[in-house]
Amino acid sequence: MPSTVPEWMRRPVRRRDFAQVPEEWLPALCRAQEGDPLPARHLLADVLGRHPDSALGWFWLACVTDNPWEMLSALHKVKELGFGDVPAVRQGMSWAQEQIARGERAVPMGAPFVPAFHSSPAAGRRFRPVIPRPSLSLRWPFIAGLMVIVLVVLLGFGWALTGSGVLSASVPAPVLDAPSAGREASVLRWLSIGAGASWPAGGLHSAAEEHEQRAEALLQRGDFPQALAELNAAIALRPYDMHLQETHALAAQYWTGLQRYNAGDWPGAVQSLETLWHSAGRYREVSRFLGQAYFEWGMAEQHAGRLDEAERLYQRAMQLLPESVDIEDKLLEIHRIRNPIPTGWDKKIVVDIASQRFYAYEGDRLVYEFVCSTGGASSPTVPGEYKVLDKIPVAYSSAWHLEMPYWLGIYWSGTLENGIHALPILSNGQVLWEGYLGQPVSFGCIILSTEAAKTIYDWAEIGTPVIIR
Repeated sequence: MPSTVPEWMRRPVRRRDFAQVPEEWLPALCRAQEGDPLPARHLLADVLGRHPDSALGWFWLACVTDNPWEMLSALHKVKELGFGDVPAVRQGMSWAQEQIARGERAVPMGAPFVPAFHSSPAAGRRFRPVIPRPSLSLRWPFIAGLMVIVLVVLLGFGWALTGSGVLSASVPAPVLDAPSAGREASVLRWLSIGAGASWPAGGLHSAAEEHEQRAEALLQRGDFPQALAELNAAIALRPYDMHLQETHALAAQYWTGLQRYNAGDWPGAVQSLETLWHSAGRYREVSRFLGQAYFEWGMAEQHAGRLDEAERLYQRAMQLLPESVDIEDKLLEIHRIRNPIPTGWDKKIVVDIASQRFYAYEGDRLVYEFVCSTGGASSPTVPGEYKVLDKIPVAYSSAWHLEMPYWLGIYWSGTLENGIHALPILSNGQVLWEGYLGQPVSFGCIILSTEAAKTIYDWAEIGTPVIIR
């Protein structure tokens, strides 16, 4: 077993090697493995605050965090310290990137690259620390002497500041044991500042925050080029801040999508904005631009005669822009292209929405006339030229839980088919809209009395033209 961290990290790693961690880490890491990662994060924060070049510390921080961005950043630190060829490090980076792409949190000590270990020796075997420690007999005198020197220096420095008036009794001392001053804050702040950086009071950290705030204001105004420039400046000062990098990536993707949209590159705009639509709720206009890009792309496909692809694009556009009449008209247009009304047909149905009347013709001769009910204000019957698509003695609507006797289907509205049928029957046997014929009350279908519906059902044939005006 190697005795130092560099030696351990450079050799091919076996699973049992990961169990050989410093003994003082074991209790906290075991609690993390049992589902309580906070003590381990505090311990590792303390270690990394004093030893930012500890590759093993950064590796175990990646194992105990539930933030995949922090996990990825910690493993990048391991790689920068010269140990990127360790299989567990490579596997961990890939796994963290997958978690980020799926928008999921990590499970501390639950990732596949995290080795298993135990806190108690097995079969009398004692765990040895990876980093050799000096004996207590040599360490304590050194530590005691160092503490005395530090105390003397601090007392002398405090006396000098008090005598010069820099410190005053009226200024309250900072509360050092507040929760915000905990050990965990140290490693996260170190991450946000960058590798090897000191602890600036203001300095780089404040300058980065100013760039970030200006970028946020520019994003709100829609000035993406300037916002991206500000974010680049912030990232240069805080290269390990994954939140900044994510913000920059999303803003750049949105700006690319808008540029492609304005250039009429509909497939390119869809590619950029579709991914953004799944991951960025802050860009409220994504749905509008994405839906319009699908619609424009669909029209181009329809013009080229590719009706199947055009219909697919229109349907996706309708999902994003459900209130668009233009998209619905295009879907109906494709339906009419695929199902043209035959010429020279002797029979014809005409429905007049304004008068709520139903007419049946043979040639120019009117053979039937009935009172009907078309769609209500919330789901109107769509005017147009159609034909009878199917005939079902008793159709059933799973959307409305209705039986519809003497069904003649005439056109599709999204995933639902509208048609001509008798007064519908509820599951309890009650006849719906009885006494309301002559008023627009339906869900989009054309409703006739039971007798009239049976007459038309027997008279009409599949393919009979239906004109709704």
